[in-house]
Amino acid sequence: MTELRERFFEKVRLHWHDAITFVGAGDMKRAEWHGAAAIGNALNSFLGQNVNHAYYPTGGGQDWKYRAQTDVDGCIALAVEDGWSTYSNPSA
Repeated sequence: MTELRERFFEKVRLHWHDAITFVGAGDMKRAEWHGAAAIGNALNSFLGQNVNHAYYPTGGGQDWKYRAQTDVDGCIALAVEDGWSTYSNPSA
């Protein structure tokens, strides 16, 4: 593996370690959050360019960059680009 690639993976691993620690799931085998607000707040730590990748059921996928504003009750909007978000309803 090239040095540049190894540095990238080390940076991503550190980001994930910090995110897991931040949401309080570091020593747990399982963590739960209930409701769109609580789930969205927990997800914030894992969002960003090149730190996650979501695969869609029909194929393809995107990095979720940030949590976007939504007026759809009970939903979480995760932005993949400015003006383009994926909506999820965690209670459905």
